[in-house]
Amino acid sequence: MMMNRRLMKHIVWTLLLLYVGSTEVLAQCTEVPKAMLEQQNGLDALLISDYQVRLKEGTIKRPVRVRRIEVDLEANIKYRFTLYQPDSLSQEAVLQLYDHSELLATSYDRVAGTDLGQFEFVSEEDVTLQMVMSSKAGKRICATALFSMVLEDTTTVFDSRIGSLDEMPREVLYIGIDNPIKVAASGVSGGYLEVSVSDGEVNGAQGDYVVRVTKPGVVFVKVTSYERDGTLHEESVTPFIVQSIPDPVVNINGVTGGNITLFQLSSVRQPQLTLIPGLHKEGYEMVEFAFSRLVNSTQLYPSRGDQLSERQKQFLQGLQEGEEFYLRNVVIRTPGGELRDLPAVRFKVN
Repeated sequence: MMMNRRLMKHIVWTLLLLYVGSTEVLAQCTEVPKAMLEQQNGLDALLISDYQVRLKEGTIKRPVRVRRIEVDLEANIKYRFTLYQPDSLSQEAVLQLYDHSELLATSYDRVAGTDLGQFEFVSEEDVTLQMVMSSKAGKRICATALFSMVLEDTTTVFDSRIGSLDEMPREVLYIGIDNPIKVAASGVSGGYLEVSVSDGEVNGAQGDYVVRVTKPGVVFVKVTSYERDGTLHEESVTPFIVQSIPDPVVNINGVTGGNITLFQLSSVRQPQLTLIPGLHKEGYEMVEFAFSRLVNSTQLYPSRGDQLSERQKQFLQGLQEGEEFYLRNVVIRTPGGELRDLPAVRFKVN
């Protein structure tokens, strides 16, 4: 069957536009700087956790895709839930808070057609709720959900020893791992220390202690020093913010994206996982990853496990200066056995 040349050209051009648009959405679904998230969150709130969510476009069988994230709330604390979407992407994401099937709050007023961007919630009791991310019309989305505490209310609820926002904690303890802390008391010799934590466990001796915590929020580490005869010498309380461990950042020879040299590529044996300073990567496992020239290309060079396949080695060896490529489809297993997807990372050879 013959097709009009002008019509064929129009169809090809339309498909090209769709393809480029799709590429743009995925290409911008990259790691968001922490400072940008904190600014979006608001200076009057303490960021506990952030979750980047990527959802594929819906299908006939599954028109709307969702991501559910459990969060622990303490009684009488005001929490803020904020939705961050890059300005360059369509504002399609919706963030909602559920207690199982009961909708408690939402970032999008469907009746008025208004994007609220964030909402706040206070529970009367300790509870585990579900943050749910979805799209308005089943479209592909890339967005970040922020979970935080509003400080002006939190300071009066947690402990009277925190008198102002300037005294709120800035040191962090991470859930599920050993958090080493050093403890010292001035002006006491031959006595002993007692160390406790308001919500969690603490073990150690002679100034070196390990704290383990189980849920997001704020905890207080209390240090009491005694003289040799058992007389109280000093007592201090230090607040710490408790957060989930952030996802590792995948890198190639220490390069986490952007420019990479041919020399750095020539010695690659496997991608590496980098955690924030002070955390150990033991227990994290690379399950699979792939290389491609375009962020959504179907021409992939995959590998199962953490080692480069022969095809991947040939792919990297064939790259020339000025060319771009992506490390994508990265799946890791956390120390707790959870599988997580990491964002795609773009590199340019120079």
